[in-house]
Amino acid sequence: MSPKKVRLVTDMIKGLPVAEAFTRLQFTGKSVSPILSKLLKSAVANARHNSEISEDVLFVKQVFVNTAKPLKRWKPAAFGSVHTYKKHGTHIDLILGTKAGAKIAARPKEKAKDTKEGVRAVSAAEARKLSARTDIGGRQMKQQDSAPRSADEHREVKQVRKTGEK
Repeated sequence: MSPKKVRLVTDMIKGLPVAEAFTRLQFTGKSVSPILSKLLKSAVANARHNSEISEDVLFVKQVFVNTAKPLKRWKPAAFGSVHTYKKHGTHIDLILGTKAGAKIAARPKEKAKDTKEGVRAVSAAEARKLSARTDIGGRQMKQQDSAPRSADEHREVKQVRKTGEK
């Protein structure tokens, strides 16, 4: 669907409360109306689930309609020739806002899951030490520690690599 056709409908619902926007989309005779209705329904569901905001306080704040990369197609024509044409696409971004004075419930943070018996939490540095060996392509390969080293540690590592002993 071309952006020009989509913008005709999106301009009608900008700034409207969600319920009224659904009503306008339902009675608009354009082919993009069901698509925008589905997008609006998804945005309302996200607001309800993620931020626990009721549908009554939401309105359509902004709608961005951008051009997508056109798909190049062709149609057979007379005498073995073809006529090329482009199928235009759109990217639609819908932003909902809340009415002034609306309260938004803060979502409680999830508790950390209890560690199972025999499993313990480790820091990033410990995890690097624990995973010193990795199986890549069926071979055992030793990972190089990517942590910055002091000059003495660097010399020791260099000496180990040359001699093969610690």
